[in-house]
Amino acid sequence: GFLSFSSSREIDLSPSITLVKPVAIPVMVSATLYIQGQNFQEGLSLIIGGVRVPPQNIKLIPSGGASLHISVNVPPFKTAGSKAIILINPDKKTAILENVLIC
Repeated sequence: GFLSFSSSREIDLSPSITLVKPVAIPVMVSATLYIQGQNFQEGLSLIIGGVRVPPQNIKLIPSGGASLHISVNVPPFKTAGSKAIILINPDKKTAILENVLIC
């Protein structure tokens, strides 16, 4: 006889953000952020502090492991305060990290 296996458990491929450097950017200064996490997809979108980052400013960096890195050129923020990072993969799965950037 044959054994058959079925699983109703799906593997969650939602993105997650585990680390952001630097954690603070001065007001009115453009900077490069490094975002580390998992399940980032080529063509992802980023919204930082309510502002969509232009796709040409986002670079997915191969890291040779389970975690992935992104470098992002962030335009200057005009106001101080905590900023959220929203990462949206092309499949619409999302990661949100609140209160990250204190400008």
